[in-house]
Amino acid sequence: MKIFPVFIYLLICSVPPVLATPICSEILAPENLERKHQYLAPIYNSSTTGWIFGNNQLKNIQALKEVEKTLLKKIVANLAQRGTQLAILMPPPRPVIAGQEIVNETLGRKGKYDVTKQLVAFQNLNKQIVDLGVVIPDLSKVALSDKKIRERYYFKRDTHWTNTGAAQSALALATALGLASSESFDPAKLEVVKSYKVSGSFKAILSQYCNVEIEAETASLFDFSRYLEHSGLLSNENEAEANTILLGTSFSNRREKDQYQVSEAISAAIQRPVENLSIVGGGIAGAFEVYFLSDEFDLKYPNLLVWEFPYTSPVKASQLRQILGAIRYNRASEKKFATARLSDGVAQIGLPAGLPSTAPIGLRMTEGRARDITLDLTFYNGKKLNLRVKRSTRLDNIEGMDTWWVDVSDFSASLALLSIKVNGRSDLKEVELLTVLD
Repeated sequence: MKIFPVFIYLLICSVPPVLATPICSEILAPENLERKHQYLAPIYNSSTTGWIFGNNQLKNIQALKEVEKTLLKKIVANLAQRGTQLAILMPPPRPVIAGQEIVNETLGRKGKYDVTKQLVAFQNLNKQIVDLGVVIPDLSKVALSDKKIRERYYFKRDTHWTNTGAAQSALALATALGLASSESFDPAKLEVVKSYKVSGSFKAILSQYCNVEIEAETASLFDFSRYLEHSGLLSNENEAEANTILLGTSFSNRREKDQYQVSEAISAAIQRPVENLSIVGGGIAGAFEVYFLSDEFDLKYPNLLVWEFPYTSPVKASQLRQILGAIRYNRASEKKFATARLSDGVAQIGLPAGLPSTAPIGLRMTEGRARDITLDLTFYNGKKLNLRVKRSTRLDNIEGMDTWWVDVSDFSASLALLSIKVNGRSDLKEVELLTVLD
């Protein structure tokens, strides 16, 4: 009889608390959403905190695997051979910057997301990248360094950083590069040109599923001219001779107009012209592929390449192989070595020994464009690789995107057998296999 009250007490205490009052309850269940939105669900949202977190932003941050470290190191080395230094801007986890109290209240229960654990994981990932020879400031330290910066670094109902977050990150990049402006660049002292309203990345979803119009947040557009004029960076001549390239995502090219002024902030902080070639919706590899598979890189040879991607776009081996393949591509040395007919998007090709063992492999669809390809590769040394490469629809109409290049030089052997499946394009009938001759 004495056990009964204890059992009731434990039962009561084990029941998770009711979710915080949501702005829209429908988006908490994946089954309520269209397939294209399900990867975001549950989309946690709170009318109390005003914050919204997609489930993709709550995933555990993973350390780099050995193959990913090898490939990233090769990217650094290949750029260095061309006289280009690689730097990375990786915006930190939104939930970490929001803080444990806000996360708990928005998610409605404790324990779903451990802010401290994910902060440590992010900082360890940052250190791994530094150890590979990449300049990458730890932006979590920037965002958490000051209460005002922390509050203004991210939007509450949009997945991107604010203009404040971008400017503070640009200063951290300049400091890490040893290029901080001689006239001290202080984002806190930037003059506001005007304020603008941001409805947020989740506006359409809230409207579609709950017929809710969320309150827009206010952000500031800054005047960087004081710092740009200091070194003549506003002149047409300097703009034409940009020696720093920014390749990034929607963080650097929101609505295709750099809404968060990332390139301006970097230029002001490092006192160099910056050309922004970021692509909205291009993913972690999109801007890289577009840039390197065009004629641009061979013509410009930038001194500095800034690669921006958020923590929600983890560095994966398949994407690094695409990037490295694109970097190593040389139009003048391209050679076709086989043509294969596709049946329902599938082909298997046996290859003779003697093909370059360290050259990237190229695939060109002769009658259309692919967005999703699965490759099964067998090498003459007996090793095998299964590889799936993807591209965003945003790249469909861009020159050079009919060809894919992937690097497999870490296998140190010629390719013996290639099986290809073009996912979602059974209408494509032919693929050319390409290589690059030394």
